[in-house]
Amino acid sequence: MSYGFKKEIDLYSYLMENDRILTSPSLEIILKKYYDKLSSNGITFRNINYKNLRQEVIPFHKVYNESNKGNWGFLPLSEREFRDTAELLEQFVPDNLMLFAEKDKKMIGFIVALPDLNQVFSHIRSGRLFPFGLFKYLYYKKKITKGRILILGILDEYRNKGVDLI
Repeated sequence: MSYGFKKEIDLYSYLMENDRILTSPSLEIILKKYYDKLSSNGITFRNINYKNLRQEVIPFHKVYNESNKGNWGFLPLSEREFRDTAELLEQFVPDNLMLFAEKDKKMIGFIVALPDLNQVFSHIRSGRLFPFGLFKYLYYKKKITKGRILILGILDEYRNKGVDLI
């Protein structure tokens, strides 16, 4: 029975399990070529600075809403909603997993990757951090080997130029 439902859209997710792809010499050559080209055009890359999170959130929020506006089901976040989410991400996302692309010091894109905390929580059988779960959390957090891209956004005029590859 379909109960009157019908498919609206296909959504895709990709899994890369072969780390040889990420360490192949040919990929390094391609990435270097794109990085050099982007750098010569004034595009730079940097990690988030959590010490200046309030200042970082303003352009990040604008690029997030602008770059996702055409995505199916996307609802733009208010500045407050975005700031609250960024403060929450700060607890779980190391600064080296949040990268910004900028042109002339203006943000044009971003990527946020999230460590696979399930690798940690699978060792905390009770589901409670206190009293002993916290020690397991701190120990196993250092042993995380996987992650996933949580969000990625690039302004329209900078798409298909290799920014996403870097």
